[in-house]
Formats: sequence, C-alpha cells, structure tokens
Amino acid sequence: MAAIATLKQETEESDKSSLERTSATKAKKFPAADRLRIYAELTFSRSDRARALTDFLRAACATGLRPIEWRNATLVTPDDGFCVQLVVVNAKPGHGRTHGPIRTLRWRNLPIVTQRAIVRTIEIARSFASDDEYEAYRKHIQALLRQVSLRLWPERKSHFTLYSCRHAAIAAAKIIYSRAEVAALFGHATDDSCMSGYPRKQTAKKSKGGLDAATLIEIPVPDPDEVARVRRRADVRLARLETLADGVTPSEAPPAPTTAIASKSRKEPTLDPFPEPPRKNAALEEARKREGSTLWRSHSEKRKAEFDELDRSIDRTRDRARDQEPQNPRASRRKKKTFSS
Repeated sequence: MAAIATLKQETEESDKSSLERTSATKAKKFPAADRLRIYAELTFSRSDRARALTDFLRAACATGLRPIEWRNATLVTPDDGFCVQLVVVNAKPGHGRTHGPIRTLRWRNLPIVTQRAIVRTIEIARSFASDDEYEAYRKHIQALLRQVSLRLWPERKSHFTLYSCRHAAIAAAKIIYSRAEVAALFGHATDDSCMSGYPRKQTAKKSKGGLDAATLIEIPVPDPDEVARVRRRADVRLARLETLADGVTPSEAPPAPTTAIASKSRKEPTLDPFPEPPRKNAALEEARKREGSTLWRSHSEKRKAEFDELDRSIDRTRDRARDQEPQNPRASRRKKKTFSS
C-alpha cells in the first residue's frame, strides 16, 4: 500500500508540473500598469538578478526581441533623424520563416532609461561563453519573474514570462503600423504570421492601465527595404474579401497587390488573387429550393399535428380529473333546498 501511495503521489506531481509548463499558464498580455508594479517590486527585491530582470523587461518591451536574439544584437551608429539603431540577427532564418537574415530597429525618440537597459541587456547576453550558459541565466530570471508575479497576483491563473514582452511590443505596434510593417519589425516572413498567435491591437488599447504615451514613444520605426521583402499574404486575402463584400465580381475587381519576395536576381512574380469561382447549376439549385420548401412544409404539418394531439390529451386529463373529484354532500343538500324553495 505504501508503494502504491508513493507512486500515486509522484504521478500527481508530474501531472501538475506538466500542467504548469503549458502555454495556458503563460500570460500574453503585459499591460503597462502591471509592468510598473513589477518594477517597483523588483526595486526592493534582495535577489542579485533583480536589476538584470528589470533591464531585460524594459528592453524587451521596447524592442520585441526574442530572448535568444539578445546575444546577436548590436547597437550601430543611427541614421539621420534617429537617436538609436539596433541590428538584430533573426533567430528563425530557416525554411523561409523570416524576411531576411537581419532586421533593423530605429527610434526617433527613446527614453534614456530604456537606452541604458538595452545596452546592459546586450552586455549581459554577450558575457556568457556559450548559449547553454545564457539559457541557464535566462531560466533564472524567468523563475524570478514568476515568483514576483505569483506574489503580486496569487489569484491569477496565467502569469508573465519573458516572452510576454514580445507579445506586448507586437500588440502596441499593431496600433500604428500595417501588417507588413509589423512583420518587418519583428522578423516575420509574411504579414499574416504576426496576426496569429499574438495579441490583437485592442489588447494594448483596452488592457488594464491602457496604452500610455511612453509605450508609443518606445515603438521602433521599420526599415522600408525590409518591409518590401515581407510577403503580403493577408493583404491579398483582405482585398479579395472586401471586393466580394462590396458585390464586385472577381473579373471586375481592381488589381490586387502582387504576392512576391523582393529579389535582385529575378523578377517579382505576379499571382492572380481572384480566380474565377465555379459556376453553379441553375436546375440543381432550383431543385434544392423545392426540396427544402417541401421538407419545411411537411415538418410544419407534423409539428402542428403533435401540438393538436397534445391539446387533446390535456383536455382528456382535465375531464378525467373533474369526474374523479369527490362531491361535498352538504353542498349538494344546500343546492337541493335552494332549488326546492
């Protein structure tokens, strides 16, 4: 019995640990008000990584970088009109998942505290000799963030992670930029990949604490050349849906934007986003309408017959109850006297 109890306890603990690792317990929304509470809590923390976690959250919410991308991020001399310029090596270059090997983030205005946080985060990421050491460090600050989140909001089912910063940055960028510009900022190959799996722009607008002016200032400016390399899949589908909603046939619709990848070695291919719809058989459609009306008529008649039968059964039950009701002899005698008089 003791062995069975021990095995049951280990199974429950493993199930609980596997449940805690699922994405259901990871918050994608990261409101500005909650970030301020975390910053205040980390200020009085005794952990030796509290300062590093604060810098990481500030830098990641402003840049939207994946945690692994900080080791290959470089601050370069900014172009004219910009105060900060960051070049990032995209973390998912294989299988056409990015628009190119690198992406460029530029800011016209960026608070000094955020600039220093970006510098310190890059220095810490590059101080490790290998990716495994940096991964161990990342797990340490992730555990610290979870402890702080559990202490501040013990009743919540989902808590913040380091990746929540990227979700917050994408949600804020969707407010002022197009799909292709958002995809270029965060290293996506197509303009529809940043729409699925990430919060909507309403998340940044309607979240508790709202979207403050500081968050809008920290949104970077995309590079036009990188925007041109993004494959516009969502724009083509939306253009087709708009034309169909307006009652315009595909043959009469205006030309849609081309779906292509910019390349210097070959010309951009153009695809027809509005193929001719299959023609419908008029006789078949008319037969279906007649069959549907016949079925509806027979169904209505059947329901009416059922209701009539129900009414008749109610009447029979009422008559049977009235016949079985016992009569009061005094009342009947009183009625006889009244009639005799």
